[in-house]
Amino acid sequence: MPQYYLKFLDGAPNVRRYVALTPLYDGTTLNSTSEIIDRLTTEIPGLGNVADGLCASCTQFFHDSDFMKKLNEGGAAVPGIEYTTVMTKYDQLVTPYTSGHLDSPDATNIVLQDVCTRDFAEHVAVAFDPNVGQMVLNALDPANAEPVQCLPGTE
Repeated sequence: MPQYYLKFLDGAPNVRRYVALTPLYDGTTLNSTSEIIDRLTTEIPGLGNVADGLCASCTQFFHDSDFMKKLNEGGAAVPGIEYTTVMTKYDQLVTPYTSGHLDSPDATNIVLQDVCTRDFAEHVAVAFDPNVGQMVLNALDPANAEPVQCLPGTE
């Protein structure tokens, strides 16, 4: 979690621009799976230990987890850093996808489908999407930004 580095490991002085692809500033519900897991681990003793054995950190990405609460204390954004977030309406891991919206005057929030309406890239595919690649380059080097030319079929 880059936010943890920025806020708790004194990383902020080393970062001027931060580009986040499909971030989860407000945690995830995994399409309500988090609520089901919380309920099951409460009702079935020991189930939480099994879940932690499979993926100890996974439940900490849920919306109401202790980790997400700590990460967002005082706001998710760190002053002095220019943020760009790229979200996709087809994200199946960060749900709702708007969890990636960063409420800060130093943040530019981009929903991929608002730029390229027929780009159906989901959570993982965003990292390999040429349309998103141009958005990343523009965010990191705004002086030389170029328009995103949506690939044929994604415009």
